[in-house]
Amino acid sequence: MVLTYTVGVFLPLGPLDHVVVSALHLLFGGWLGAGVGYDDAIGNVALATPGNIIGGLLPMTLTHAARPKASRRS
Repeated sequence: MVLTYTVGVFLPLGPLDHVVVSALHLLFGGWLGAGVGYDDAIGNVALATPGNIIGGLLPMTLTHAARPKASRRS
């Protein structure tokens, strides 16, 4: 419960969008004349993917592994 709350609090504090959302923002920005290129989108994906894996997969794994045995479905 504490881990879920902590992750939920930290998400809105910074630009911690999902890698797909960030890539789409950059692509649409480039298409609409914001001065963002494909190299920026590729660089963002290269940096955000490991961050999403570490920041999303690990907390999800920990919260599912830490569930009480009685609450797990068979």
